[in-house]
Amino acid sequence: MKRTITMLLMGLLAMLITSCGGGSGGSSEATTPTPADSAPVADIGVSPTTSVETGAVVSLDGSGSSDPDGDSLTYAWILTSPAGSSAALISPSAPYSSFTPDLVGTYTVQLVVNDGADNSPAATVVVTAATNPNDADNDGDGVTENQGDCDDANVAIHPGATEICGDGIDQDCSGADLTCPVDPNDADNDGDGVTENQGDCDDANAAIHPGATEICGDGIDQDCSGADLVCPVDPNDVDDDSDGYTENAGDCNDANTAIHPGATENCGDGIDQDCSGADLICPVDPNDVDNDSDGYTENAGDCDDTNANISPNTTWYKDADGDGYSDGTTQGPICSRPAGYSYQVELTATAGDCNDANAAINPGATDIPNDGIDQDCSGADLLWFPAASSLPDTGQTGDYTATFGEDSDYTINPPSYTDHGNGTVTDNVTGLMWQQGNDAVAHNWYQANGVAEATSNPGGATDVCGNLTLAGYTNWRLPSKKELVSILDLDVYNPAINAVVFPGTELSSYWSSTSPTRATPPTPGTCTSTVASSATAIRRSTTMSVVCAEDSGSMIWLFGPLVILIRVQPGRVRPTHHLLVIAPFP
Repeated sequence: MKRTITMLLMGLLAMLITSCGGGSGGSSEATTPTPADSAPVADIGVSPTTSVETGAVVSLDGSGSSDPDGDSLTYAWILTSPAGSSAALISPSAPYSSFTPDLVGTYTVQLVVNDGADNSPAATVVVTAATNPNDADNDGDGVTENQGDCDDANVAIHPGATEICGDGIDQDCSGADLTCPVDPNDADNDGDGVTENQGDCDDANAAIHPGATEICGDGIDQDCSGADLVCPVDPNDVDDDSDGYTENAGDCNDANTAIHPGATENCGDGIDQDCSGADLICPVDPNDVDNDSDGYTENAGDCDDTNANISPNTTWYKDADGDGYSDGTTQGPICSRPAGYSYQVELTATAGDCNDANAAINPGATDIPNDGIDQDCSGADLLWFPAASSLPDTGQTGDYTATFGEDSDYTINPPSYTDHGNGTVTDNVTGLMWQQGNDAVAHNWYQANGVAEATSNPGGATDVCGNLTLAGYTNWRLPSKKELVSILDLDVYNPAINAVVFPGTELSSYWSSTSPTRATPPTPGTCTSTVASSATAIRRSTTMSVVCAEDSGSMIWLFGPLVILIRVQPGRVRPTHHLLVIAPFP
């Protein structure tokens, strides 16, 4: 780069001279050309070839490198190692570097220096690494000469070997042979810290020496006192019957091995086997023992003396359906369990079951909204409208009288919908999700509601609402008549529905989950109809639009959306209960 810049400047200067009439006849000043840059020279500072032992540090010195122009130098060291080597250069871009050969073989080191414009030719040194012979364990004793083995041809000689005194051999490589004691009795042969000259009367047994614990009467002089310790003369310290207890240790009959503290006591035999001070008194009758500690024995009327919850004082609570909740009916106190009754700890609650013939109905059950059944015994069925504030306005905006009080005079919860763009709409007031599309297939009430009926829906094979999959949901259901009313828009008619939210709605009659009490539907567009006597007949024979939900009461007639599904939103109605509208009345 430096050389290129110099040549460009010289060319520019020549052009200026020419343009000014340079040559003869001009008065230009003489110029001195810039000298060319010279390449630097790399110098490693060691012999081109050298030999070392593996593990030895090879130091490299590139400080002798130079540049003829006096420019500052940068350094680049390059190491080529044998295959498998992990050797690496230390400070590869500094004047000084080093590396440690870890494998036998050839290592090539190159140094290239740069003066900012040019690289030097590479300076090279070849390092041959060989194994240090003193690192080999020639006798296989686990220690090399470099690790202190003073005779690497003899496996018995190395640091840590057992030293034999007085044999002229330095087995443990300590520097000299071990000097043997002048007197063998000064050697502590059993390692108990005492030699024979110090009073050890048995230097082959570490348990025998002056100061050891003496055991009386065993014939052994453990403490080297000169004789075995004589045991106490007290006869009560002698275990005469060999049952492990002496009289001083509590044996009340040291002539009978079956009598001693801890022995099994036999009641009523007049013998104090366990030396407790008296014979054990036997119960008059085994049935007088209260085995379950409930205060009653079998002779006192306990019909189950293994269960403290059952006794003549037990109160039994009726739980006929076995759901863990009683309706509060009791029997007792009596001992025997009446059929269909449980004692207190077997139950979750001893009262409150409002239908003790159905295990699905109790205070701990989940109430299914709008099915007309009080599953949780709260006193009423759960309705999907959690509060009056969730009731939508009717949509009426026009006044029909001059008297204040019509629907148009109040604005509490104006109709509001969210179109999800996936065939579903959410009513933002009630929280219900509805289907927008039409099913265009007629069904009877049993088929639409998924109810089994021998004539119209054998075995419940058809469940139009329950089998629907829409917008990723699979748990749709028929809405109740109240839920259907919630989407009416009383500001319009034929049909009375928001045509923007529910486009293409046809004028028709619709089923709800409510079991019908009318035998014929009304004429679309009218508000009256004939009441018939057979609800079963209309459920079987009539096919019409369907709205799937849960409620009690009679069927309603809605001239609104043909195929609409509604889904319960979390916080509005309990999850997993979903709603569906299907099938027009033909």
